[in-house]
Amino acid sequence: MVKKFEEYVLDEKVIFGEIDIQKSKALIKMSRNNLKTVEFIPLNITSCSIIFSILYESFRQIIEAIALTNGYKIYSHEA
Repeated sequence: MVKKFEEYVLDEKVIFGEIDIQKSKALIKMSRNNLKTVEFIPLNITSCSIIFSILYESFRQIIEAIALTNGYKIYSHEA
């Protein structure tokens, strides 16, 4: 079952703090670089796991960037 965002805040897996635009921009840049890199990896049975990992990390970076622009710091991958 998917938790509501507020539950992660109550569990202190997400903490409200200061907005960090610079870190948000850096995360977006890293995410873009990951996406550009994955385009050059041929998709096959051997590479699919690493491609998935790179895409997961890129998606996580974007979510963290959004959170930072709203003043939240995420302390858990599940959040």
